[in-house]
Amino acid sequence: MLVTTSTLKILTIALSPLGEISLAATGLGLQVSRDEGRTWTGIPSPGLARVNSLAVVSGAPRVIFAATSRGLYRSSDDASSWSLGAHGLPDSDFTGIAVSPRGDVIFVSDFAWGGVYRSDNRGLSWSRLRDEGLVTDRVWALGIDARAPDDLLAASGAGGLHLLTRAAPQP
Repeated sequence: MLVTTSTLKILTIALSPLGEISLAATGLGLQVSRDEGRTWTGIPSPGLARVNSLAVVSGAPRVIFAATSRGLYRSSDDASSWSLGAHGLPDSDFTGIAVSPRGDVIFVSDFAWGGVYRSDNRGLSWSRLRDEGLVTDRVWALGIDARAPDDLLAASGAGGLHLLTRAAPQP
């Protein structure tokens, strides 16, 4: 249960699959809760950028992603420090993040330059997906159905919602 003690504007939230950590991007920066939302503490934000989306990938180590207006940031120390981007990603305005139920596949969408990228190694390297069938490659939000983790839902501002089946990188 999320308990709020202020009137901060919440931009986006992320909950870890195992419930051990919750994150919220607010008008004052990032906040973390380690007690199911009862208390919140400020943590370092990834650069001077608007946070559009957050994701937590469980495992050892747990990895946190922040899709921001100035790139995709990754943290493997519970957001104590952040690194920008990874091999295969442009510096851009990233908006959506989706993580497979097992945490082995991660997708991120680039709204400024367009495109959806896939990582099979916890965000260390990325490959751009084929974009056949998309009305526009400027995707705002992403989602994965746990019952069909090879399929990706991609929502764009112009063109609606698309199902990318077997979302594989470009050859």
